[in-house]
Amino acid sequence: MTIPFSGAQRDQPLNQTYNFMFSQLRIRIEMAFGLLTTKWRIFRKNLDCSLETNCLIIEAASRLHNFIIENENINYKNATLQDLVDSGEIDEQQQHDHDDGSQENAMDLDDQEDGLMRRDVSRSMEAGKIRRNHIVSNLREQGMTRPEYNVNRNDTVAARDGVDEETVDL
Repeated sequence: MTIPFSGAQRDQPLNQTYNFMFSQLRIRIEMAFGLLTTKWRIFRKNLDCSLETNCLIIEAASRLHNFIIENENINYKNATLQDLVDSGEIDEQQQHDHDDGSQENAMDLDDQEDGLMRRDVSRSMEAGKIRRNHIVSNLREQGMTRPEYNVNRNDTVAARDGVDEETVDL
């Protein structure tokens, strides 16, 4: 996982550029999840599945979302499991199989996964730092800088509020 630069590292121009780009990307990702939670009600509560299953659910919802956008003329409805049984698309045995304790198995897998994730946190953080430094190197090679409008806006806000520029991040 990558994180923005903070502290003294934040003052370096390339790191400011990285933080700006990181912030813009995060905003777009949050907007995408907002669209998904609006369209797919499954995301309005915690997903009680393994990390792998959660990733598959998000990928499936994203693909369905894109399919719907690309095929706007297709009519669809949000069918429940009972709707599928009533229409004959699945039988009652399949519905029973779906409801018979698969939740408990998912919880066991989540507990095992949590242990593995805790062991890998430090390794993941180090990998994130390496990835972040690689991105900053690419920004340097491409001559990218933080947009002037963002620099000016932050300077204006800092001057207005009497705050040192380094503490302002919009």
